[in-house]
Amino acid sequence: MKDTLKISFAGLVLLLFMITSICRLATSIYLPALPIIGDSLHLEESVLGLTLTVYFFGFSFFTLVAGPLSDAWGRRRVLLIGAAVFMFGSLVCATAQGGTALLAGRLLQAIGACSIPVTSRALVRDAFEDQQVITVIGWMGVLGAIVPSIAPILGGAITEYIGWRYTFGFLAFTSFFILLTASWKLPETLPEEKRHPLTLPHIFKVFLPC
Repeated sequence: MKDTLKISFAGLVLLLFMITSICRLATSIYLPALPIIGDSLHLEESVLGLTLTVYFFGFSFFTLVAGPLSDAWGRRRVLLIGAAVFMFGSLVCATAQGGTALLAGRLLQAIGACSIPVTSRALVRDAFEDQQVITVIGWMGVLGAIVPSIAPILGGAITEYIGWRYTFGFLAFTSFFILLTASWKLPETLPEEKRHPLTLPHIFKVFLPC
């Protein structure tokens, strides 16, 4: 790990795992509650299906923006903004009284979550040496694969015992905890002198082959 960082190797890896887990949780934690959500908000199956479609669309589209933003503003700022937007979107979902609010909350969740995997990988490349990058990305992939498998179990238990709204409340609380922890411990790994302006030429240079 680069000597300029004031956090341990294990500490940074654990923090990154916590941060990247949130977008995986959001994908499937609420799925067991879909029939109950439909009954509670009087929604048709097509609208319930859109909650997944909107999330994946928002996540895919805004991922294209997250990379250039992290190059211009720094990794830490984009991650913190993403966590805050995700938390707000989770609160919107938790308090939704209809399909429009639920879909809007899911879109906000996606916008916040999309900044996390892109910026986390960039942060790993900034913070670690080449061999460490392979190790960290590998462990993040292995550990991250566990989250989608346990998320529906966790969501089902929350829905069964305290209600479907608390699945989104759990996401809001988790993202709030991550936001506080990251604000305190997450280092900025991209110095200002290495940042790029947020301009169309730079964006095309990043995404288009030379």
